[in-house]
Amino acid sequence: MNEVLDNNHSNGSMTFNPEIKSYLSEVAKWAKFMAILGFVMLGLMMLVGLAMGTFMSPMLGEASELTGGLSAGFFMIYFLIVALIYFFPLLYLYRFAKNMQTAIAADDQTSLAISFKNLKSCYKFLGILMIIGLALYGVMIIGGIFFGAMANG
Repeated sequence: MNEVLDNNHSNGSMTFNPEIKSYLSEVAKWAKFMAILGFVMLGLMMLVGLAMGTFMSPMLGEASELTGGLSAGFFMIYFLIVALIYFFPLLYLYRFAKNMQTAIAADDQTSLAISFKNLKSCYKFLGILMIIGLALYGVMIIGGIFFGAMANG
């Protein structure tokens, strides 16, 4: 990878000078930090979900009018599903960081390619998730307008 990272543009390949390597190294460190912190938050989210299902069940049963009749089991499943969805971008981000650090340390072209592949997967996952979220918001807005018109008409 040293050839690819440090040679000139004569063969059409990109070059990574020391300044670019420094930026990529710093990005990898921050990405790894954010991924690890995200995994910790994910663990806490799962604990909250499990706590909702076990400890909050008696309290939510008594206050069902406050929760709209939703059970503690619903909240537990909701937190666990959100945690599962949150897991994948964190995994891709961690893999990006780990492989980028390896690529820079060992001038390894394969690790560099794997690193960017994981970064692409992270953003692709988040983009698809954003599209789904926007579509759901659109459906809720249209539904709200429709049901609001039906209630007033």
